[in-house]
Amino acid sequence: MTEKQLQPIALATLLDQCGPGGPDHPVLLPQSWTQGRTAFGGLSGALAYQAASHIEENLPPLRSAQVAFTGPLFGTLTAETAMLRRGKSTAFVQSEIFGDKGLGLHCNFIFAAARTTEVKTSDIIAPDFPDLPNGMDLHSGPPQFFTSNMEYVGKRID
Repeated sequence: MTEKQLQPIALATLLDQCGPGGPDHPVLLPQSWTQGRTAFGGLSGALAYQAASHIEENLPPLRSAQVAFTGPLFGTLTAETAMLRRGKSTAFVQSEIFGDKGLGLHCNFIFAAARTTEVKTSDIIAPDFPDLPNGMDLHSGPPQFFTSNMEYVGKRID
């Protein structure tokens, strides 16, 4: 593996490559975003969402996502999207990610405008979370694994 293949690539850079999806916007999957023989699942879902969210302008906020991992994704990834239905306040968008061996991810996203509700959450007590760790307590995984793109607390494994 060359030094260039292990250079970290930011998630934002990969999402910018994907753009609205389609063959005009391929993403070359770097080794640093894989887990075993496939893309890190979170990256696959993010690429599918990125493509789906650009299918039309002025989509309402995302409300629901159904994600199905159907096969390994590696090599050059492309997204294909389709508007399944667009109503006044809701849009149903299908997004699929293809790799060198074909379909690897199938997603359905529901974008919908806010609606008024009688449900109240203001009386729910917020949980007491510990303080966020400082930089000295954070580490990432080895550069050849997708964990190199994340910071986490715990025992360092190199």
